[in-house]
Amino acid sequence: MDFDLPLILAALAYIVFVIGIGWVSSRDTRRQFVTARQSIGRFGVGASISVGWVDVAIFSTIGALGFEFGWSAMWLSIGVAAGLYSLSLVIPKIKERMDEAGHQTMIEYYADVMKSNRFGLIAGVIGVVYFIL
Repeated sequence: MDFDLPLILAALAYIVFVIGIGWVSSRDTRRQFVTARQSIGRFGVGASISVGWVDVAIFSTIGALGFEFGWSAMWLSIGVAAGLYSLSLVIPKIKERMDEAGHQTMIEYYADVMKSNRFGLIAGVIGVVYFIL
């Protein structure tokens, strides 16, 4: 097996660089590190949530449905677009309320809103199942 030394050195340099950034950034408190000091704006929060939903699987599914069912599958695309647009309207308001209350995650926020400690457990189980599937 032939190894390419410059490629290996470049990969190791990249790994050291990324770990270095993480180490320097983690000098803040853990809460500040996890939430980026709550400095991400509304658009960034909405975009990150939308990106979590829109991926290659969505695009390939819509394409496959369009191929199989024709124009009637366009309603899926319209529904996805409408849902993401509604997220862009709602997420900024939720983020403002989360920042005011000092919550790190949406699960903490909704657990506080619903006055339920079980909400976090239920959301965690749903998240794990969603991740596995």
